[in-house]
Amino acid sequence: MKSLMKNNFFYNIVIIQLLLTVTSFGQYSKELDQNSLLYPKANSISLNETFEININLYQDEISITQDQHIETLYLNETAKHQSKEAISYSYFYEISEIEAHVHNFDGKKYKSKKVKDFKTKDNLSGSFHDDIKSISFIYPNLEKGAKSSLQYRTTIKNP
Repeated sequence: MKSLMKNNFFYNIVIIQLLLTVTSFGQYSKELDQNSLLYPKANSISLNETFEININLYQDEISITQDQHIETLYLNETAKHQSKEAISYSYFYEISEIEAHVHNFDGKKYKSKKVKDFKTKDNLSGSFHDDIKSISFIYPNLEKGAKSSLQYRTTIKNP
């Protein structure tokens, strides 16, 4: 009888341990698990970075635009320290069509949250006048396993 109780106790411990192990695997995406193994020392990695340059001629006027799309995966808890983002530009460029999102994994799929607060400011450098400006924002609720996506258009003025 004692050996039967010992076996049941051992059996229950093994079952509980297996259940805890299985439920902990679902916390993060497979994408995070794979990339964490590939890049063990990285805080984040770029999943996708595309630049598309469009040159058009319309009624003897040239227009040049560059569409950018950047997607990043955050591999560890330092994600919250990387939540500030800024796009710098000068008088010669115009930034438009900015869209930024955070995609957090809820155990089954990614849920998206759109960034809504963008701030434009002049970047003054010391005693020299500089026409560099930046559009800054913060990715909300950025955490381990989250992805950020940023896309925007740069237009060259008077090419």
